[in-house]
Amino acid sequence: MKSVLLVRQGGLGDLLAVLPSLGFLRAAFPSYRLTLVCREEYGRLFLATGMVDVLEADSGARFSGLFSDSGSLPDDTASWLAGFDLVLGWMQGPAGRVMEKSISRSGKPCRRIVYEPRRELSVSRYFFEATKEYFKVEAANSPGLDDFIFLPIASEKRVSSRSAIEKLGIRCGERFAVIHPGAGNRSKRWPLQNFLTVAAHLSRKGVPGLLVTGEAEAELETELDRAVLPRSWTRLTKPDILELAVYLAESKLYIGNDSGVTHLAAGCGTQVLAVFRRENESNWRPNGRVLLFSAEDVASVSVESLKIAASHALQIT
Repeated sequence: MKSVLLVRQGGLGDLLAVLPSLGFLRAAFPSYRLTLVCREEYGRLFLATGMVDVLEADSGARFSGLFSDSGSLPDDTASWLAGFDLVLGWMQGPAGRVMEKSISRSGKPCRRIVYEPRRELSVSRYFFEATKEYFKVEAANSPGLDDFIFLPIASEKRVSSRSAIEKLGIRCGERFAVIHPGAGNRSKRWPLQNFLTVAAHLSRKGVPGLLVTGEAEAELETELDRAVLPRSWTRLTKPDILELAVYLAESKLYIGNDSGVTHLAAGCGTQVLAVFRRENESNWRPNGRVLLFSAEDVASVSVESLKIAASHALQIT
């Protein structure tokens, strides 16, 4: 059995960009032992769904040892690395060069797949195609990207989550929506009031929902504290990533910005309405059931267009 070390650093959206690549590796080489290095709180998604066998935090000492300036690897890092047959990293720009040199000095095969913004393919599709090419899997004889764009969330996890959803005020079996108004970069955020207006529109149509915020929305908290949510809508602050994934998988509609949570919603198979800056659309468009509303300035995306799209998605008049 081969043991492969996979490396993907960055935020939630960065990690989910390699979801199809991981799905392909798991399906094509089921006997391989896959160890993933990433941000631990996000990597639990792939560990819990069985897409990888071992999770290693990118903040851990063993992985950090690959970036040592001493010219030789720390003993702990060297012994850890000895357990792998191959190291594969999905990177952007110059990231990972030091790591690649360190691994090469150890004698281990190392492949760094690098994405540049000028690529015609999206980040996710480029990584997927390059991964298949590296493993010499003929495109004509293997599944494509669309076969691996969803997280394999087990049905028992969905069932067990329904009581938690009911505690949030949503009845079992009731269709509901999720709105996430944040993004790591302020320039990516559609105005909060626009999201609240769409939520109010859905509420009037009898659709309950969750307004989700996380670490990146700290500066929105004051504004949210002053806001009055529409009837049947609940605010959910900093949910556990696995809990959030199941909520998204159970929801009928998700609305958000260009953010990691939007990529998660798409990966959970939810119908997604996403507001994007036009310059990010081709590189970072999520896979799945996604309708984008893009503009040079996200604030110029009309509220009415989102209300109409949301009504259509939920088949309400």
